[in-house]
Amino acid sequence: MPRTALVLLMLCLSWSLLHAQSPALYTYQQLSNTYYATQRDSLKKAWVCPEVSTDRNIQKKFKEIWEERTNFLVSAIEKQHFIYDPELVHYLQGIIDQLIAANPQRFRARPFLLIDRSSVVNAYALGSDVLVINLGLICFCRSREELALSIAHELSHNIRNHPENAMKETAEWLESDEYKKSLKSVLDSKYERYSRLKKVFQVYRFSRSKHQRYHESEADSLAVVLLKNAHIAFRAIYFLRLDSADEQYRKPLQRPLDGYFKDYGLTVNESWMQTRTRGLSTAQYDFTDTTGIEDSLKTHPDCIERYHKTLALSDRDTLTTPIPAAISARATKMMIWNMFDDMSLTACLYCIWREKDRGRADSWYDFMLYLTRPVKTIQVKE
Repeated sequence: MPRTALVLLMLCLSWSLLHAQSPALYTYQQLSNTYYATQRDSLKKAWVCPEVSTDRNIQKKFKEIWEERTNFLVSAIEKQHFIYDPELVHYLQGIIDQLIAANPQRFRARPFLLIDRSSVVNAYALGSDVLVINLGLICFCRSREELALSIAHELSHNIRNHPENAMKETAEWLESDEYKKSLKSVLDSKYERYSRLKKVFQVYRFSRSKHQRYHESEADSLAVVLLKNAHIAFRAIYFLRLDSADEQYRKPLQRPLDGYFKDYGLTVNESWMQTRTRGLSTAQYDFTDTTGIEDSLKTHPDCIERYHKTLALSDRDTLTTPIPAAISARATKMMIWNMFDDMSLTACLYCIWREKDRGRADSWYDFMLYLTRPVKTIQVKE
């Protein structure tokens, strides 16, 4: 058994023994490599590459990209990137089924839903009726309607075949005379090959970004239609909320950091609170100001633009449905656990403190703090 799986199993057993009255957060059997074993093994058979071009080279390249997508999903399942939790799946599937029931003509089949362990506020469509929702999105959304907008948006990508169309466009570009001529020119040059190669791909990114931004606007429009048919309230302000997702880990805690450690009798080392920069991996990025980014490189329209485009379609004076506290708490705990499992300990501690600020008294957070706490290194002299 892999080390991570063994550690997970041991901790779940330990937690169950300490708190026998509480069910385990989730079991090893519910991690993707085990739970989705049947789907994983049948994916390559089920995902038969369609004929999209009469050009043999384009079709061959498209098939390569198609198989890369299949291998990506199979590999993600094997590496435990997904989880299966009955409560979360039931809640999310309820939203999906409501959208399908109100828009039956739009769906070829019931989407294959996967929950990604990632804390990133995101969901994504892989095509072929596969929908992936991150734990981070579930934790971020405040209402069922806000979550439903993100789900409807990704379902719209699958309905419009955007993932497949993007793969076809990539295959066509890689086999185009323009690309081959540009690449040959770079290979024949003696100087500045890297800079010239970057320019070749910038041309591709420019073209592809324009297509992607159109696809995003198209998915927004269809998502609103799906929601309204299903009598799920839509509010354009949700787009502005999503625009703030990058800022959620920058919000200050309610107290100085050392106070949280002292609550548990831990000595605070000032070096823990000092920022260190080493190389490009810790480069400082400003996610709030996008005015300096070339417009052509943005794949999504600005959220303020999406807000204004859909403002007239907003449902006013309608009540929203808060995400059930049990669902939100469960998703948050799973996200925190997966941060710990991925050794993202700083983010893990921050989320624990943030939940404490919200008044969470569950001893599970104390348990996770114990696992995540900084441990003083003891030097043994020979």
